Amino acid sequence: MTVTLDVTKRREHVGIVFEGYVKLPHDGLYLFGLTSDDGSRLIIDGKTVVDLDGPHPANEHGTQLSLQKGLHRLCIEFFEAEGKEQLEVSVQSDKLKPQPLPADWLTH
Repeated sequence: MTVTLDVTKRREHVGIVFEGYVKLPHDGLYLFGLTSDDGSRLIIDGKTVVDLDGPHPANEHGTQLSLQKGLHRLCIEFFEAEGKEQLEVSVQSDKLKPQPLPADWLTH
């Protein structure tokens, strides 16, 4: 599993929901970042941690969370109105430099 807009051929007037689990490698303070053009939402363990709702140009927000090693429910919601499209999810921690959310951390 990976978070990519390539799951659809449509580039305008589309909504996508990615659901699954993220497997964190260690206990710690994680900073999750979300960049989108247009709206998006990052939900971890049922709690909205980043909300970039509404049509807008590329925008980035992040949230720090103290999380334990192991599986956590993950949901990423995205919609594209018109114009450019972008969706990126990043992660970093006290033991990891900033990077795109690794595909091998994601599972169903």
